[in-house]
Amino acid sequence: MGSHRVRQRMLGFSNILDYMKINADGLPYCDFSAITRDQAAAIQEVNIEVATVYEYNAKGERTAVPVRRVRFKLADKRAALIEMGKHLGMFRDQSEPLAFDPNESIEDIRDELLRDMAEAGLVKLLPAPKPPEPASVPASVPPAGVANRKPDKAKH
Repeated sequence: MGSHRVRQRMLGFSNILDYMKINADGLPYCDFSAITRDQAAAIQEVNIEVATVYEYNAKGERTAVPVRRVRFKLADKRAALIEMGKHLGMFRDQSEPLAFDPNESIEDIRDELLRDMAEAGLVKLLPAPKPPEPASVPASVPPAGVANRKPDKAKH
């Protein structure tokens, strides 16, 4: 799979929870320490603002508290999923001819779709099971229904 397709896949399946953690108070915070290179490719924008907020304690003393505000934006999932769908042939312009034979069996279409999905790394195909061996019939055993028949006598 080409790097462009891998990027489209990562953008399409990115999840904000991959980039955030929840602290003991139940509040979310950004944590980029464990993201992969592919997950980082899904980040479109990061803004970090540092400010000082002044708080007053119980004694009325003013103290400076540094505050860091992090905002990040993931790439457009919808556009990435549409690109993947186009690549897999899921969408077409109405003026385009059909990309498949309407007389093709549903099983053949399913098999082709599964092969395409496997090539894209979306599913793993298992080898097809072997068909059962045909049972051998001994030559001395007559076919079903023949054993009880009596030979026809010639009419004179």
